[in-house]
Amino acid sequence: MARKPRRRASLRSTGKAREADLLEAARALYDDPALAMPICEGPCVLFSPVKAASRAIPRIHAARDDEAKLTAFAKRGNELARAYAATLLLLKSGKVPYNAEIKTPMGSAPYAIRGTAKPFFLAGLQNHQDRALRLLALQPWSVKRGIHVFSADRGLVCTGKRPRPPADFVAEEMEDLDLSPAGDGRFDCGHEGDAILLRWKDAGVEARRCEACAGDESTLASLLRHMTGPRLLAGFDVRAALAPLAAASGAPVALDPELPADTRKAYLAASIPDAKLLEGAREARLAALRALPTRVLVAGGKTYGDDVAAFLAALAATPAEARAIEAALTASTRPVVVDKATPARVLAELWPEHGERMLQAAGADAALARELHKPSVGPDEAAELIRRAGREGASRAVLAALPRYQNLPPAAAVADALSRTYRAEGAEAATREALARAASGKQKGVALAFLVELQGVKGQEWRFSQSDRDVAALVGPAVASLLRGAPESYHDALREASLRAGETTPFDSAR
Repeated sequence: MARKPRRRASLRSTGKAREADLLEAARALYDDPALAMPICEGPCVLFSPVKAASRAIPRIHAARDDEAKLTAFAKRGNELARAYAATLLLLKSGKVPYNAEIKTPMGSAPYAIRGTAKPFFLAGLQNHQDRALRLLALQPWSVKRGIHVFSADRGLVCTGKRPRPPADFVAEEMEDLDLSPAGDGRFDCGHEGDAILLRWKDAGVEARRCEACAGDESTLASLLRHMTGPRLLAGFDVRAALAPLAAASGAPVALDPELPADTRKAYLAASIPDAKLLEGAREARLAALRALPTRVLVAGGKTYGDDVAAFLAALAATPAEARAIEAALTASTRPVVVDKATPARVLAELWPEHGERMLQAAGADAALARELHKPSVGPDEAAELIRRAGREGASRAVLAALPRYQNLPPAAAVADALSRTYRAEGAEAATREALARAASGKQKGVALAFLVELQGVKGQEWRFSQSDRDVAALVGPAVASLLRGAPESYHDALREASLRAGETTPFDSAR
């Protein structure tokens, strides 16, 4: 079978700033060959390429001013040494018109091609000032020969087949993470709150880092970016250290559930950040709380024991919400656990078992509760349905206390409709309806009388004629009693408004 053609790097023009960076890196390697030489601190593999590079690089450095020799070195021999010679040739030319690039999770690694040196070796050497990118120079050997390399401040340290990192590398990594020694191989950020406990088995240390310090990072991924080697992930283990739930009322609840297996596995694969792991730990704790055999009330990281009054006070619920939640808790014996202390979260938590009961407690009658109820709702919808039950329930109760009529004369019908709207839905709704009545052109004088009482006539004066104003002045004295008088006096007030509007047709209530 014919061999596939070798894929060539995609070249691009080099900007002035990048050219200066590449030449500066080459100059540093010209001055100090130790920057290119790995430090061997472990049992070497057979025919170690690291040892071979350490022997070849000094010879190349000795010929650093001989372009012909550098050209020869850049075409054969140890791959890292070849890349070193190629980088010195770069400095000899004094310019980098084109460069290639390797994309890595830690960023982009630009490099200039010279001789037959391979891209990873070139990119690692020409970015040796970056602790993460310099690892590229030994990554092919790490994969092929199974060696472990750690990028310390002093350079690339190879420990061969042994995964144990150098002590100075561990100290540097802990310092980079703002962790301080806490004794017995432990390092801690020193802050309270939810934190991860990352055990680095190969280094013999455990790192505790709080959620605020980690931000959106993965502590594990932060460590891994400065090392390479086979099965590095197997050298770590992790668990969560959640801050205890505050006992606002009742006895504290002590729970330390295991991390969900999928969350732990995803973190140890360096695919999720610390915050996601802690989120999974908190969800596991909530699930454990919900499984308790006795009722405990938990909201927003605080426990309230079985103290319903303290629980409701913490929620800052409206009267309708408080009635609904209290009714559900009276009928429930299971734990109620929500991650945020809001009435909406608690209503949604209790809804599947007690939705109709809560609607009735909020103010809806049985028929309205059945009409509003849904089998399953989210927090926002649950809160809206409870508000609606309270609002419509109150409206129905108010209207039920008023007399009912059939076949009212026109002026009385408008006055009755506007009065009922005000009592059921408030001044704003009544003002809107009065303006709509005025726009229709019928019984405008009666509508104007209500707008005057509701202080909603400003800017609408142009709608009304002098005759409308005269009717409004006559009907006006009866409007206040219609809007705010006792239900027992409602019929007399409506009859008075009808007579003042010039109607003589008698009418009685239907009950």
